[in-house]
Amino acid sequence: MAELITDALDWWTRALPDRVALDVEGTELTYRDLGAWSDRVARGLIDEHGISIGDVVAIAGYNSLEWCVAAIGVMKAGAIVTPVNFRYTVSEVEYLARDCTPAAVVADETEAVKFAELAARGIDIPVVPTSWIRARQHGDPVAVDIDVDPREPVILAYTSGTTGQPKGLVYTNETVLAGLFELILKDPTPPEATNMLFMLPLFSVAGIVHALSHMMARGGKTVIMRDFDPAAALDLMVRHRISHTNGVPVIYERIAALPDFADHDLSHLVVAQVGGARVSDELLAAFHRVGVALRHMYGMTEVGGCGTVPRPADALAHPELCGDGSIFTEVRTMRPDGTFCDPGEQGEIVMRGPAMMARYWNNEEATAAAIVDGWLHSGDIGIIDERGYLRYVDRLKDLIISGGFNVSPSEVEAVIGSVPGVSEVAVIAVQDQQWGETPAAIVYSDSGFDEQAVRDKAAAELAVFKVPRYVVRSASPLPRMASGKIAKRQLREEYADLPQRQATVGG
Repeated sequence: MAELITDALDWWTRALPDRVALDVEGTELTYRDLGAWSDRVARGLIDEHGISIGDVVAIAGYNSLEWCVAAIGVMKAGAIVTPVNFRYTVSEVEYLARDCTPAAVVADETEAVKFAELAARGIDIPVVPTSWIRARQHGDPVAVDIDVDPREPVILAYTSGTTGQPKGLVYTNETVLAGLFELILKDPTPPEATNMLFMLPLFSVAGIVHALSHMMARGGKTVIMRDFDPAAALDLMVRHRISHTNGVPVIYERIAALPDFADHDLSHLVVAQVGGARVSDELLAAFHRVGVALRHMYGMTEVGGCGTVPRPADALAHPELCGDGSIFTEVRTMRPDGTFCDPGEQGEIVMRGPAMMARYWNNEEATAAAIVDGWLHSGDIGIIDERGYLRYVDRLKDLIISGGFNVSPSEVEAVIGSVPGVSEVAVIAVQDQQWGETPAAIVYSDSGFDEQAVRDKAAAELAVFKVPRYVVRSASPLPRMASGKIAKRQLREEYADLPQRQATVGG
């Protein structure tokens, strides 16, 4: 059925065969070559590795051309792409593998080691090395004709919430393309002038959905950095006349801090979105001076990343606001009783739109809790004014966002709680100049414990962005609410100035 992301790629392969589709660290790939290479990969996955329609295929590795081609090949085979966070430890990879049971994993050398270790834990997943992908770059044309229902899953992206373990978000061809059509209507650019600079890991929703699927479907060029470097990023913006980019504030701040930043005209950067942490007025002003309206978006991975983003004029006039929804995406605030708030009244931010996830993978309970009567509940507090513009206020949940990545406090607490001597632990967010927020562990012990041991245990079991940079020894049991739950709001207030009064834990 011709309603698939890969159908769009087939079109651009015919319409603009010599147009550069991907540029990774200076190595370019045209639409003609991308189409043929991904066809050979899809055919090989089916014939040599037994991949069938509806199978889950994981992709684990650092940003590369092979990562991109593998993802497209999986889609062409009718399977479901599951990107794996390369910061995950073996224990975290094990959870993902048990949850979605991949039929295979395409992995680079570093990530293949983690999957090999799973065999000792009773999980044997066939590993397709990226060298196998690379070996199919050249060859004879092959035919791939798979009939896939566009309402079935095509991307399964995992994200950490506040309930402990990551949840799998299901996207279909329908939801991905509907979200793209909305973006094109809102910010139209012709294919030959649509150039994205992607500075984040491809495993993120911003990577697999926006940088790869959306740009491929609209005939754009995606310039992908393997590792972020501010000077290199600025050079790429100018050299490729980048029109689209997105990222967390720290990325833009490092670019704006370059000595020659103000000497560049970046007015060709027409869609520059920032989110995931607090955006300072100074940062917005710095980009405005070089011709860019840096647009403060609000969204969640559950709505395809971007729920609302201001139009350029609004971004300059009201930088504290996050826009008024989108053409097909509604953003409202809701009271606890399920009724909508009046203008100016605080409430939970709820959204509904075409790019919203279909459901959580194998988790009907979480799906029912998140999507009520068609509205996705964010767990965040906001205010919508008389014109319909959203101002983000605070989080209802305890989720920590560090450098744009979600950190679940309960997941970190479970690891730290197993350290000898730890009686109680609460993980909270404290402000961090570089990452926006960083985890801090407040620990009570009635027998004594080693702060460095706490961090070492966390570093062994958790991705680096989840490891607490501060470990605080509480002299008394942690405060609790009437319900018996630890009073985290009280702790956040008590330790709001923690970075000023305590050094980070080394290691």
